[in-house]
Amino acid sequence: MIVYIILLLIIFIALGIAGNRRSQEIGVFLARKEAGDGYLLSGRSKNEIYTYKTIYSIIAFALLFFMWVLTAFRGPDIGNDTRNYIYYFEKIRTTGIEKEYRFEYGFQLFCLIVGLFTNDAQVFLIVCATICYIGIGVYIFKYSKNILISAILVFTFCFSIFTSALRQNFAMILCLYAYHFIKNKKLIRAFILICLATTFHKTAVLCFIFFLYKFIGVGLKINLVLIAVTIVLAMSGALNNILVNFGWYGIYAHGKYAGTGWVAVAYNVLQGLFFYWFMYTAYKKRIRHKQQIVLINCIVLIFLNSLGFAVNLFTRASQYFILPIITEFPNACYEGKVKEKSLWLSVVCLALIGYFLASFIMRPEWNSLYPYSFCW
Repeated sequence: MIVYIILLLIIFIALGIAGNRRSQEIGVFLARKEAGDGYLLSGRSKNEIYTYKTIYSIIAFALLFFMWVLTAFRGPDIGNDTRNYIYYFEKIRTTGIEKEYRFEYGFQLFCLIVGLFTNDAQVFLIVCATICYIGIGVYIFKYSKNILISAILVFTFCFSIFTSALRQNFAMILCLYAYHFIKNKKLIRAFILICLATTFHKTAVLCFIFFLYKFIGVGLKINLVLIAVTIVLAMSGALNNILVNFGWYGIYAHGKYAGTGWVAVAYNVLQGLFFYWFMYTAYKKRIRHKQQIVLINCIVLIFLNSLGFAVNLFTRASQYFILPIITEFPNACYEGKVKEKSLWLSVVCLALIGYFLASFIMRPEWNSLYPYSFCW
């Protein structure tokens, strides 16, 4: 329990600093500098901003590092799938790539490569955690206008899944960078990354939807209507009768994941709706290519979560589209027209932390994180 108390202390310290005046000045400065709108500062002020940015980066790094330690050096009972991945790492290391394992070949090859250097499954978990946290860490340090807020969002969105869904974690990190490339119209690079991601988890194919951005409307009213229709169809069971025809995945249409977990699904839908509304409100007067991709990401996030009323596993697939929110939410505060930036950032982070703690205490079976145990 003490490790989680320390983690929460670091998070609340980071949140307190992230909402102060200097942090807001840094965000506005970075946003206007990127936009090239002539936001000028004196040499002294600019030096102060970069000094504070360095200090805040160190705090964000400390938070990410602590989460990495808890993920990398966790015992086999932390995370619902940890023992399963340990078992398959040891199998693949000794027998090689096998179709019968039903793991994508990219992940099996990764296990095989790691197995060339070590036969210790704990080292395998350390490598996995390192890839995840370096991947997400580099992204937020490079692209977030408020690194502290983004680091806190990594905790609320990623800490739990980074202890379990190892295959999908790798795919999600790759797709996150593909998302950035699509925002910057580097479509070939994005295509390659998404193809690579599918070799770790097939659900990464969903991210190809970004290539259809020219055909997806981002209007608030029409999308809210379509979302409402999707939810009704999912709740009624009509979608389950359609999904049952989709090969292997059809087994979920009437299995234990069908029509269950509606409280969590409803929360995820409301969370997605909030971010969509927030981004749309922030950018509605200047929706260009980059802002369109941001809004499309939110729209897909909501639709996938809405399908969770039919089969709750869709909420796991939606995690590809929650990762960009880690930087897009704070960035929207500084790049868009948002009043009371500090208040919005603080309230949203507190709400997300509150939900994480509530599910942590009331639904421990969702992911085995407590009581925490190290590998030694």
